Amino acid sequence: MAVDQVAVMKHFGYTEFDVCGHDRGGRVAHRLALDHGEAVNRLAVLDIVPPRPLISFMMKPTRR
Repeated sequence: MAVDQVAVMKHFGYTEFDVCGHDRGGRVAHRLALDHGEAVNRLAVLDIVPPRPLISFMMKPTRR
């Protein structure tokens, strides 16, 4: 999805732009900034759990 967003913005003549994402869109915005940082002027990510802590939490063994 991030690649699609960059392609759409380039189609309309923007090589740099601001990005804002909420919930699942926040994950896409995060990925866009990581992979295409040169295109992102400013980034706002709302209401997501950062990926690393989430994955670490999910991988911990459960106690019974």
